[in-house]
Amino acid sequence: MMDDREMRRLKAITQDLAEFDDSLTRNGKTEHLIESRTGDDGAFEIYANAEGLVHMARQIMQLAQARIDGKHLHFDAAGMLEKSDHPFLVSYKSAEWDKRGGTDSTAR
Repeated sequence: MMDDREMRRLKAITQDLAEFDDSLTRNGKTEHLIESRTGDDGAFEIYANAEGLVHMARQIMQLAQARIDGKHLHFDAAGMLEKSDHPFLVSYKSAEWDKRGGTDSTAR
């Protein structure tokens, strides 16, 4: 589990990333591109331009900062994705060692 110093750092990084993401607009419109597909081999694939990857990182960092079990993001054509053959969720879930208040990696 992150200590107070690490949480402050996460908050600062998330704020910097949000400001950077907000600056990536042209004529008031975002230029991020994010797509999800199922590859020929059945693998789940995400394709994105630089702006799209920054936007995804921002959203996921905000999810990490909130630390609320079950809080999630929808990635689908109705939301953040330009094209979606394979919609998906990213959800926060506390690790068992977080719930115990420890960082014992052997518990994983």
